[in-house]
Amino acid sequence: MTKKIYYIAHCRFPSERAHAIQIAKMVEAMRLEGVDVELVLPKRPNQITQSPEAYYSLKTSLPANYLPILNLYRLGKLGYFFSGLSFVFSYWLFILGRRRHGEQFSLYTIDMDQFSLVGVSFIKAPFIIEVHDAKRKSWVFGRMFARAERIVAINNINKREIVKNFNLEETKVIVAPNGIDLELFSKNVSVEAWRREWHISKDRPFVLYVGKCYDWKGLDIFDKALTALPEVNFGFVGCTKAEVEALTGRKFDFKNALFFGQRPYSEMPYWMRSADLLLVIGTKKNKYSYLHTSLMKLFEYIATGVPVLAADTPAIKDMISEKEVFFYETDNTQSFVMKVKEILNNPELAKNIYCQAKLISPRFSWQSRVKLIFK
Repeated sequence: MTKKIYYIAHCRFPSERAHAIQIAKMVEAMRLEGVDVELVLPKRPNQITQSPEAYYSLKTSLPANYLPILNLYRLGKLGYFFSGLSFVFSYWLFILGRRRHGEQFSLYTIDMDQFSLVGVSFIKAPFIIEVHDAKRKSWVFGRMFARAERIVAINNINKREIVKNFNLEETKVIVAPNGIDLELFSKNVSVEAWRREWHISKDRPFVLYVGKCYDWKGLDIFDKALTALPEVNFGFVGCTKAEVEALTGRKFDFKNALFFGQRPYSEMPYWMRSADLLLVIGTKKNKYSYLHTSLMKLFEYIATGVPVLAADTPAIKDMISEKEVFFYETDNTQSFVMKVKEILNNPELAKNIYCQAKLISPRFSWQSRVKLIFK
């Protein structure tokens, strides 16, 4: 492998967002595989005071270079643009300084936005770019893809569109879905104690959704489902009642809706293992949700051994099959409700599904992903 890699990402770090978790776990896996990698990040105000190592339960140190920038993010889109532009100049100066010290290195970058990563293509060093959706033809990504050593797409749909839109050789684009920390999510935890601590009834089924409140996720399916399944408690970790109501435009005054808000990443195995069923939501109303996403929590769910019910979007079915999870018809509340009932009433069926899912878990570890990208 290369002597040194600088991983450049325009994001707040550490943070509770999925992209920050993904970056942390990727860099951890690289270091465990013997890659000498350092993060290059903008220096931004952060409410999280823990170190990345503690916050993400990492097994290795995570060397990071926080660079000075114009902190204008509070000013909206224009502020975000100029802050990102200042990060480009900052990492140029940083990388040029490394070169003056005689370092030999490669670069790794990820599409946190549509512009700040283009600066990488002007640095005379080999680089890998990771993209999390299919890009429309543009000068920025045309240049990036032409100069990249390798492009990492998170599913086959994205790869096909990137190859077509930018007239690339298929071999230049590798498909590597997001991964799992197998050790963290497959460990045994005390479910009974966790339910007691959070006042989750052991006498009612507990169905759990873990994730942030974004309009592309299709959370409005819960409105009618909560009414149709009054005997089931639905938990929401990662979003509040107010956030769901603001997003869906509906009141969620349901007695069987339990909102736990944002919780630390280290707690996720406890939340997931405490559930009787875990949910992955998607919608046809949003192209990213329907075709382009690769959800980390889908693989994390699978590692816990708890049954998983997922929307049958092409993006999800590109990564996983009915041998490993249950599917409901996307945006169809009746299908969703019927599947929840079927799974909760057939524990043996759910157990058989898990046995199949367990076989594929190692394939989606972060280490396996890193080996695939760097082989």
